Amino acid sequence: MKVSEINVNVLPEIPGTSEFKYFTHRLPVLTFTLTSPLCLPPSTKAEMRFLSRLCRKFGTASAVPAQHSLLSFGTGQKMSKETLAAIEHEFILSGLRQGYRHDGRGDNDYRELRVSFGQDYGHVNLQLGKTSVIVRMSATVGKPHQDRPFDGTFNIQMELTPMGSPGWEIGRPSEYESQVLHVLDRVIRHSNALDTESLCIVKGVSCWNITAYVHVVDYDGNLTDAACMAIMAALQHFRRPDSESRGGEAIIYGLEERVPVPLNITRQPLCVSVIFFNDVNNQLLDPTYKEELAADGEFVIGMDDSGLVCFFEKMAGVASQPMSTLDMMSVAGERIKEHNAKLQKALKADLAQRAELGMTNEAKAANDR
Repeated sequence: MKVSEINVNVLPEIPGTSEFKYFTHRLPVLTFTLTSPLCLPPSTKAEMRFLSRLCRKFGTASAVPAQHSLLSFGTGQKMSKETLAAIEHEFILSGLRQGYRHDGRGDNDYRELRVSFGQDYGHVNLQLGKTSVIVRMSATVGKPHQDRPFDGTFNIQMELTPMGSPGWEIGRPSEYESQVLHVLDRVIRHSNALDTESLCIVKGVSCWNITAYVHVVDYDGNLTDAACMAIMAALQHFRRPDSESRGGEAIIYGLEERVPVPLNITRQPLCVSVIFFNDVNNQLLDPTYKEELAADGEFVIGMDDSGLVCFFEKMAGVASQPMSTLDMMSVAGERIKEHNAKLQKALKADLAQRAELGMTNEAKAANDR
């Protein structure tokens, strides 16, 4: 629904409502101000229920009495059920005005990044602060698309379940889920991070279909960056079965016949999420869940290890300053180099561990043909 379609005739029926503000976000957000805490006593249940439905449908109130727990803050970026209490919203903003974040980090600091690998190739466990993501890779043989007979396929699948956050529901994809998948698809797949031509087995007949399954174990903000790092680590860690074409037929070798083959990674793009506020000049990297809810806008920068920008999109919210956005490009490049270095260190450590366990040949994936 567009802002112009909102029926404002019903709004004057709300007692004590004296100010109305409209913001042209990606999602329409209606903001209203209550003049007095006494204008909506708790006994007035009808008005409270109406305001609660109004907040869930169009956005949330920008200034409300603290004792009215049904009213809370939110930008409409995530889902209508996910809002932030007014006192928490003011606590975050007041801290930023004084030069600090609620968890003690600097504006450009990331939370602790931990990466580990499972026994199977392509099994990655990644934790960014309290946000935890598991990625598993799979490879199946299928038929290539008619318009690209020399290419294999690569897809990313993710479903947000209540395991990650109580506000997520099974079987009902949210806009936030679609938004995260869109960013991951653009940053990784559309930037040709994986060479799909190397996945072709027989032209127009058979190819490898590579799929990354993203499972969110725990969510505390910045799912986009965490999932992107986990997928890139899984792509570099994964090994597919060796194959060849013989007489127009695809021959697939088992693990006992030939050493599995690593994927051909052409670049290592990652993304950096940045949030900003209307009343505060701070721009924050790696936002937590509550910081995301308190933010007035967000944009995502996608960049590879060489500093080439492959993706940029402003998600929602108020306008950002052009010069501040350009400054964040250089900061994002530094953070992406740091994250890629940590991922490479974790991959080398896993390779060394597999060598100690007698899996050196398999880990190197060097085949004698």
